[in-house]
Amino acid sequence: MKAITNADVGKKLRAARDRASLTQPQVGEACGVTAQAVAKYEKGTSGLTVMMLYKLAEAVGVNPKELLP
Repeated sequence: MKAITNADVGKKLRAARDRASLTQPQVGEACGVTAQAVAKYEKGTSGLTVMMLYKLAEAVGVNPKELLP
């Protein structure tokens, strides 16, 4: 089984955000973090908690499972 990396989740987050036509600041505001934090999640340079994964998924309108590889 392949390990889940931050970069894998980040790519899916970016794609879901783009499909929802949302900006990083909009997603950040919905999740209580900065746009810079959202950018780091999307680049895979910052890890995220399960709670943040759920918040991000809700903000972009997808099931949290859709953000996992």
